[in-house]
Amino acid sequence: MVKFDHLPFTSGAKPVTIPLSDVVWPDPLLTTCCDLLWGKFMTFERLEEWLIAELKSLDGGGGQGSPDSPPPALPGGPGGMRWTGETINLVEIAYGIWLTGQLNKGQVSVTEIVEFLEVVFRVRIGKVHRRWQGIARKKRLGYTRFLDEMKWALEKRVEEELGR
Repeated sequence: MVKFDHLPFTSGAKPVTIPLSDVVWPDPLLTTCCDLLWGKFMTFERLEEWLIAELKSLDGGGGQGSPDSPPPALPGGPGGMRWTGETINLVEIAYGIWLTGQLNKGQVSVTEIVEFLEVVFRVRIGKVHRRWQGIARKKRLGYTRFLDEMKWALEKRVEEELGR
């Protein structure tokens, strides 16, 4: 059995002595017959790593893209904070933030804000426009019932601290 281990990176080795299909040498004094092949291996490994990282970032790193899977957990483990109120209340907050341009100088969509809140509070909100329709139907209780409740609670706290 003939061993070719010494040939791939030996200057001056010829294609006749190495059984490779596509070998190109730009300069035989500076390169070896397998530099191109080795470069391809390295390139494909890096491409694979990059593609995996891109897929993970699109997926949120933990399957967030799937409607049935929960958002990924934040650092701090399972004991971290979690939204336990009604998710429609979180939608009210998201629209308030969006309509007043509080994030990225107003250059962010309400959907992006909702996705952010889903991850932060580990909750699934669903379709933003459907939730907006739910807010628009709350005329009897007030369109911003939760925000009004928050405002009342804040005013009450301030009044209590001022002793009024």
